[in-house]
Amino acid sequence: MSRNARKLAALPPAILLGVLLADYPFQPLTATVLTGIYCALLYWRPQLWLLLVPAALPWLDLSPWSGRFYIDELDLMLLATLTVGYWRLAAKPHDSRLPSAAATLLAMIAIFTSVAAWRGLQPLTAPDLNSYANYLSPYSSLRAAKGTLWALLLLPLLRRAGGTAGIAAKLVPGMLLGLLFTGMAVMTERALFPGMLNFSSDYRPTAPFAAMHTGGAALDAYLAMSFPFVAWWLLRPARLWQTAAALVLLLIGLFTGFTLFSRDVWLAYGASAAVLAVLHAGPQLATGRLRASSVAALATLMALLCVLLTAAFTSGGYRALGTLLVVWATTLVLGGLRHQPISPRYAAGAAVLLSFTATAAFMLLRADGLSGWLKGPYFAFLLTAACCASALLLAAVGPLRWRMGAHAAALGAFAPLLGCAVLVAWHWGGASAAHSTVLAVLPAVALLCVRPMWRLDRATISLGCTAAAVLAVAIPVLGSAYMEERMSTVKRDWEHRLRHWDEALHMMPDNWDSRLLGVGLARYPAIYYWHNRLGEQPGSYGYESEADGNRYLRLLPPQHPRGYADPLRHLQLVPLTPNTSYLLAFDARSAAKNMHLTVALCRRWLLYPQDCVTPATLSRLARNEWGHYQFMVNSGSLGSRTPALVQLALATYGPPAAIDVDNISLRGTDGVERVRNGGFTQGHDGWFFSSDRDHLPWHIKNLYVQTYFEQGWLGLAALALLLLYTGWRLAARAWTGKEGAAVYLATLCGALVVGMFDSLFDVPRLTLLFFLLLGAALLNDRATV
Repeated sequence: MSRNARKLAALPPAILLGVLLADYPFQPLTATVLTGIYCALLYWRPQLWLLLVPAALPWLDLSPWSGRFYIDELDLMLLATLTVGYWRLAAKPHDSRLPSAAATLLAMIAIFTSVAAWRGLQPLTAPDLNSYANYLSPYSSLRAAKGTLWALLLLPLLRRAGGTAGIAAKLVPGMLLGLLFTGMAVMTERALFPGMLNFSSDYRPTAPFAAMHTGGAALDAYLAMSFPFVAWWLLRPARLWQTAAALVLLLIGLFTGFTLFSRDVWLAYGASAAVLAVLHAGPQLATGRLRASSVAALATLMALLCVLLTAAFTSGGYRALGTLLVVWATTLVLGGLRHQPISPRYAAGAAVLLSFTATAAFMLLRADGLSGWLKGPYFAFLLTAACCASALLLAAVGPLRWRMGAHAAALGAFAPLLGCAVLVAWHWGGASAAHSTVLAVLPAVALLCVRPMWRLDRATISLGCTAAAVLAVAIPVLGSAYMEERMSTVKRDWEHRLRHWDEALHMMPDNWDSRLLGVGLARYPAIYYWHNRLGEQPGSYGYESEADGNRYLRLLPPQHPRGYADPLRHLQLVPLTPNTSYLLAFDARSAAKNMHLTVALCRRWLLYPQDCVTPATLSRLARNEWGHYQFMVNSGSLGSRTPALVQLALATYGPPAAIDVDNISLRGTDGVERVRNGGFTQGHDGWFFSSDRDHLPWHIKNLYVQTYFEQGWLGLAALALLLLYTGWRLAARAWTGKEGAAVYLATLCGALVVGMFDSLFDVPRLTLLFFLLLGAALLNDRATV
């Protein structure tokens, strides 16, 4: 095929991109300009897509603002990527290729996904306002299929990305940037809502995935797939800044994953760590470069440290844990430097001097403290820690003539450092905390009194920092009250999940084609809505038109045998000024008596409303004819801390009948309208919805049951064969030292662990990421094939 003929492949995505930009509902000019800049950047460096797409994948979703969740901003970015990539790379030969077995299995995945998408579209109807506005529509099948489609369309660009080394050079930093953005978003959400270190609240962050408006595992699965890439920069020779960045991302990833309080994330992290440990240490053990006794000693020390530090944290809190981590970090460095000659005179003099200084600081500041918070024990600890750190720095990288003295000073400062750590624990938690701290520092003293078992090199420092990060994050989270609650319900939740999977399987039509080919992609919410055996019916909504062409919103309340269910909330983000009066007005009507309509203004990120102002709770609506309602509402504190995170929410509950709403308006004294598309003339544009607590009607909660439900035995078999082949191939390559193979395998294992307890392919961008990483892992350089 000629170069010009291959360039023709760029025309369909270019045309579709132009059509979607022309119809984009939220800041269309800004979206067009940014898309143009991205295209120009790719035209200059076509391979940059492999960095930018993974970096943008977790957060490039403005569905809560635009209302478009069938086609979102990431789709626009991918269309631009295909347009420029196909045009610029048409003449470039492939740098890598897929093994024939992998290509065959991916082709099978494509075939069965296409069949399931077609089955999900049945019965095929003409598109209307509701076709792309909720998950009950048959067109949701196309939304689910696009994840696999994107991955297959990007595969030719992936094969022209410079070979496996070129792929890693862009993909790894792209994944790490995505992890950084995700971690910062989660920490921002925690800081704004429950509090950064509030581990007793049941608040579960969702940032930055708008697809979690009905629950699900989008954030869990993304962390499982992105976090192992930190090891790429930790386990291989890298520049100093890469190692430092990896250690920072290690801490961010651990904090983000642990504070989600999602048990599948913890299991995914553990599975990924086990894969990396086995494939990194296994070949070294087999060749004798690493001794089994060293591994056993390290595992024993880590287990002992975990027990001792947990006990110290329980009685002495964050202060005791922090001081002990400093003590053990000092032990690591001192132990690695013990090969240098030490003069007892230097050590004794330094110990006496620093002990005197620390004691004097403690006595002087014991009563009054410094600036009201830096009490004597804290100041004394900080002083000795600073002196010890300075001496260690000189001993490690200072002039040769200073190193012996600096090492002696550091060793001398170690004794008062231990004493000050005990003083901090005593000051905060009393005698029990001091006792626990003494027990935690004794092994450190013992290690420095024996022959050192490690060298102070890059691997030792990385391992020590990793252990410190894990302990610093895991111990406070695992010891929290909410963690105890989560762990106490494991058995009950597991039984509930088993019943849910059984319910999903029994909702499948009992015929051979459904068993063999599935019921269709993304059909579970609709089938649950109409055919579940529990007597439930989740809340729903739709857009209707009257004879004169007027469009309006129709809300249907949830139904549940117990009489109450979590309502479906219809949402729009509205800009408010705090302590300001607004006029809320709308038209409404009901089809039955005792229908309730609630209109509220709440501060919320995506789920879990807070600080709500409820101007309207109506139980007597006009029946079968429009009634006009208006209320004055004061915003109070809304808009003060989070001006971009105030939402107008509509919810209904009552008997199984409809409430219609139209012409919603929210105006301040300035007369400016805060509600976009309040008359619903553009359907769902500007609106979003959420199911805050009731998530089971929207997700099967298991990747393998989901695949069987949607694609039948044939689709499940194709996926299983692809996963088995990929796992075997990556394990073999990792054992022989192939760069990155262990990380790819750890990533896929982590994702599959999450898939045991949640649906993995409900969110198309995660389907895309899964198959993109799988394709990158399976590619071979052409020269080596």
